[in-house]
Amino acid sequence: MTADSQKGKGLEMTEFANTAELRRNQLEKLAAGFRMFAYFGFNEGVAGHITLRDPEFPDHFWVNPLGVHFSQISVSDLILVNHDGKGCARRQRCKCSCICYSF
Repeated sequence: MTADSQKGKGLEMTEFANTAELRRNQLEKLAAGFRMFAYFGFNEGVAGHITLRDPEFPDHFWVNPLGVHFSQISVSDLILVNHDGKGCARRQRCKCSCICYSF
């Protein structure tokens, strides 16, 4: 595929000036993904999550908080955790909707 044949097909590659911009873009897409899951009915129960590996710290993941409906999740709700489920990005106690395992 050439660059011209990709135009208008949603395949545009975005370059970011720094990791913070990349992270923000990915977190916006993650939050949108949760809302899409809710829209299509994949939001039953309280034990579910979608994760995103952090672009700067590859041993950390962004997850949804426990008890927040998928349709209500925004970027500010997402929590950064390590493999042990510890290490909140927000400076407060948090409960994740996942159990993190290290292999």
